[in-house]
Amino acid sequence: MPIEFYALILMMAVFAAAVFAGKFPIGVSLAFASIAGALIAGYGIPLRHLVEGSFAYLDLILIIASAMVYMEIIKETGALGEISRLIIVYLHRRPFWMLALITLFIMFPGMITGLSTAAVLTTGAIVAPALMALGIPRIQTGSIIAMAALYGMVAPPINVPAMIIGGGRGHALYRFRAAPCLCGYSPGHHYLQFFGLSVPEEYESR
Repeated sequence: MPIEFYALILMMAVFAAAVFAGKFPIGVSLAFASIAGALIAGYGIPLRHLVEGSFAYLDLILIIASAMVYMEIIKETGALGEISRLIIVYLHRRPFWMLALITLFIMFPGMITGLSTAAVLTTGAIVAPALMALGIPRIQTGSIIAMAALYGMVAPPINVPAMIIGGGRGHALYRFRAAPCLCGYSPGHHYLQFFGLSVPEEYESR
C-alpha cells in the first residue's frame, strides 16, 4: 500500500476523533488531521502551510465576523423583533405579500454573513412563533425557515462558495452576482409562497 493511503486513513481517523470525541470545531479538527497526515508522510509539522492557508481566507473571516456582530447588535436592540411584528400586523390579511417580506426577512442574516445558521438562529427564531400562530403547521414552518435560510446563504451580497471559487480562479466577484440572485431570491420566494399559501384558511380565521 502506498504511504498516501495510510496518511488518508490516519487523517480521517484524527478528524473524526477530534470532532466527535474531542468536540473541537471543524476548522481545528481539519488542522489536526493535516498535521497528522504530514507527520506520517515524513514532512514534519507543516507550520508554514497552516499559517498561509489560514490567512488566505482572512478577508472572508473578517466579513463574516463583522456581519455576525452587526446581526447580534440589531437583534439585541429589538429591531428584528419589531420588524417581524410590523410585517405580521400589517400584512396578515395578505398572505402573499406577508410571505414575500418574511422571505427577505429570514434571508437577510444569511445574505450579509454567508451563513444559513445565522438566519435560522436570528430571524428564523423570531418568525417561527408568529408563523405557527397564524396557522402554519410546525413542519411547514420549519421547512420555510430552513429553505429561506439556505437561499439567503446563496443570495448576494455575501456568497461564500462564489467568493472561494472567484478567489481560486482569479475572477472578479461581480461576475457571480447574476447567478446567486437567480438561485437565491427567486426560489426563496416561490418556495415560501408554495408552503405558506397551501393553508390559506388558517390566515383567514386569524
